[in-house]
Amino acid sequence: MKFTVFAITFLMLVCSAFAETKIVVADMEKAILAHPNTQMNKETLVKKQKSFEAERDIRRDKINVMVKDLGDLLKEANNDVLSDAMRNKKLEEAQEVE
Repeated sequence: MKFTVFAITFLMLVCSAFAETKIVVADMEKAILAHPNTQMNKETLVKKQKSFEAERDIRRDKINVMVKDLGDLLKEANNDVLSDAMRNKKLEEAQEVE
């Protein structure tokens, strides 16, 4: 009971403190564009974006090569001409692709 009364009193005090808070509306686009380093920051951002895109493209190419290699290995493993031992060996090779 004491805790409940304390909690309610505390909440009333906190709410009354926030009731006096002033609200400001600001045009963030104007504020950011007015900053003297905006152009330099934009250039830095573009450079970072290009480096991330280059890294993404490299990773995408690696993944495409890996998918192609895995497809080739699975095609070889599913060849009906191979013996069971060779087929199992090819399946193991396909599982080891990283």
